[in-house]
Amino acid sequence: MTQWYPASPALWQGRDDSIEAPDARRLFQTVTRSETFFPENWQQKIALMGFACDEGGKTQFRPSRRGRRPGCVA
Repeated sequence: MTQWYPASPALWQGRDDSIEAPDARRLFQTVTRSETFFPENWQQKIALMGFACDEGGKTQFRPSRRGRRPGCVA
């Protein structure tokens, strides 16, 4: 994996819903970060990899060709 790099712990954050619902947990509160990644050690396992949240925000608020946000379920 030549394009993988660890995310800064300061960036791995999000909205905390525990005041409204004590048992509510979001992805950033559940997933464990890793400082290293060796694909050969994780065969037959699940890995979550993505892109910078700023890019996701740009994508989310840009209208799609159909006039809806990307990722909307019709």
